[in-house]
Amino acid sequence: MRIKKERGKSNRHDAYNKLLEEINRSGCRLTQQRLAIIDEVFRSQKHIKINDFYFRIRKKYPGIGLTTVYHTLELLEKLGRLRKISGVGKYAVYDTNVIPHINYVCPVCGSVEDGKLSKDIMLNLTRRALKLGRHNPEIEITIRAPCKAHAVR
Repeated sequence: MRIKKERGKSNRHDAYNKLLEEINRSGCRLTQQRLAIIDEVFRSQKHIKINDFYFRIRKKYPGIGLTTVYHTLELLEKLGRLRKISGVGKYAVYDTNVIPHINYVCPVCGSVEDGKLSKDIMLNLTRRALKLGRHNPEIEITIRAPCKAHAVR
């Protein structure tokens, strides 16, 4: 399976091929099921709720099991292509945006929205981590608060 190289999409195509090379180097086999999952991840925008993602991909590929989906998403997380958002709800949620930012999570419905994280805040958090003897910090900020639809006024 390959993503077509469309005008203006060469960076995405290059990133996709680079990812496939990384997976090969990691020793994992690129099965048709794994490729289908990776293709769907590349089409996904922002946040991947595993239950929704699983049912969406099963419509196209009925033979795919939930374990295969979990293992593939965990592999993509290990390779730094996804980030798991903690504390969202019953099912895992992955973020396709691995650049440090804020995730606003609604504890009522589980919706996730992104917020920007300024360079100054990033620098201050990194400096603080280094002062505490923590090297190469991964900064993940999750704010749990009801979304507009569930806010009590």
